[in-house]
Amino acid sequence: MLTASLFARPFAFAPARSHRRRPAVSCPRHAATAMPFRFVIALFATTLMLGAATASATSAPQAPAARMPAGATPPPIRLGDIIGSRQDPAQAAYRKGWQLALEALNAEGGVMGRKLQVVTREDGGQAQETARLAAELADREGVVALMGGASEATAGALSAYAGEHQILYLATLARGEALTWSRNNRYTYRLPPSVRMRVAAVAPKALGQRRTRWAIVHRDDEAGRESAAAFRSVMQAFQSHIEFVATQPLPTTAKALDETVHALADARPDALFLDLDAAGLARFAHAGYARQLFDGRAVVALDAANPDAIAALEGGAGMPAAGVPAPGGPAPAVPSRGSPAPGSPAPGATVPTSPNAGAAVAGLPAGWLVTGYAWEGIASPAAQAFVEAYRKRHGETPTASALLGYAAIQSFAAGLRVAQTTDSAQLAEAFSGLRVDTPVATIHYRPLDHQSTLGVYTGLLTGAPPPAAVNSVNYQEGGRLQPLDHDVRRLRGEGRARTAPAATAAPAQNAPAQNAASDAAADAAPTTPGKAGATPAQPRPATPSHLVRPATPVTRPADTWTPDAGPVLQDWPSDAQAR
Repeated sequence: MLTASLFARPFAFAPARSHRRRPAVSCPRHAATAMPFRFVIALFATTLMLGAATASATSAPQAPAARMPAGATPPPIRLGDIIGSRQDPAQAAYRKGWQLALEALNAEGGVMGRKLQVVTREDGGQAQETARLAAELADREGVVALMGGASEATAGALSAYAGEHQILYLATLARGEALTWSRNNRYTYRLPPSVRMRVAAVAPKALGQRRTRWAIVHRDDEAGRESAAAFRSVMQAFQSHIEFVATQPLPTTAKALDETVHALADARPDALFLDLDAAGLARFAHAGYARQLFDGRAVVALDAANPDAIAALEGGAGMPAAGVPAPGGPAPAVPSRGSPAPGSPAPGATVPTSPNAGAAVAGLPAGWLVTGYAWEGIASPAAQAFVEAYRKRHGETPTASALLGYAAIQSFAAGLRVAQTTDSAQLAEAFSGLRVDTPVATIHYRPLDHQSTLGVYTGLLTGAPPPAAVNSVNYQEGGRLQPLDHDVRRLRGEGRARTAPAATAAPAQNAPAQNAASDAAADAAPTTPGKAGATPAQPRPATPSHLVRPATPVTRPADTWTPDAGPVLQDWPSDAQAR
């Protein structure tokens, strides 16, 4: 071959031309340029042959060992879920919800030809443990996204981890505004309605009650305190003459709860705002009815329409029935709950009726304005199908937490279908503006703040047992419960903060003096004025310090939203219909 003959004498020089050139060794600088033409041709031919051999090897079929065996199942797409404890009823229902959705999704083939798998962990409510478990799920278990976070602290830890390590996190239980406002990041999204959205859903009808003296009882956590601040802010922004005579976290002991109920009655509110979980609501309602705290007063209770709250009110707390005396209390002359409170009419006297006096069934109040997952009043086929499937799978009625767990898996499935990859950055981008069909409504994740538009159901408690416990059920779409876009950008740190309206701060400055004057006058008044020789009333017990309003206005948290009175009020009709 030509190549072989050329390589036989690779460095031979042509004799006929040797007398025309200097010897190659005489000038080392020109040794490379003295290479014969035949060697250049040989080198070029060799290069072509090696290139052809490389191309042939590259285009050859892969070995059978590198292929996935026929009929083999591709690895699942793994998601990580971190909650506090499965012993908590709400968190246990949440997991039952996503288990139902996961089974249905995988039965249909999964997503992108792969099934979904959820790896679970429990952090005990400790934020440091949450961060450690998140790292374990991402590094060791290979999850492509995280969900869960049962408290504001643990959800904040998950969000911080997601932002730092660039992994998608869907908050499924936490409601605090900071998660999507001041502590937001590209990889954090939230499914449930926020604190502000829940307050905005009830504010129009609460304002329509035309009550001026409000008391607040809330759960003793960050979300509860934020809910109380948001309700106070919204109400006083629209009606500056409203007073808040007491703001109280729910005590844990029976003795402290009884003292709190006494103090609330002593503050003489004409309306109550409650944000409590199911067990706390039942405890407070039991103690309040025993002291006739709710008689003649309007009540707004968040989450009281949830099935677990209805069950707790109906019988879980052992509340006395209408017309049945509480243990140790005298029998009332008319249908009412429990023994009379101090200063109430004596037994046998006529007691004026009220919307909350004498409900039709033991433990269920009537006339309360409530929010929650009132499944009985949701007639859509998808909602009813979800209830039936959940009952068949778990043998119980789904709660709001179960609905959130179900919708979380639906959201991940929709995001994966859009992204067509498990890459976290692209999956997070797919969630921006993502539309998801849930059992109750079609929602989307707002690109502006990553909050879903899952809405809020409102209704009125009837006092009747389920399925007629709640009527006038109305769904308010979550996108219409949000602040204006420029307010959201400001609260997310994208603009300069604005001062609160003057009308909002005025009542807080004058209210302490007014309350003190009215309390002093009430303490000095006799029990039976105008009767000779009447014994003056004993001074009332001092109101606990945690119920006394401070002399200076309370500074609102950085994440508290204060609405503009003009545009927002016009968007909120008095009948609380969705905007």
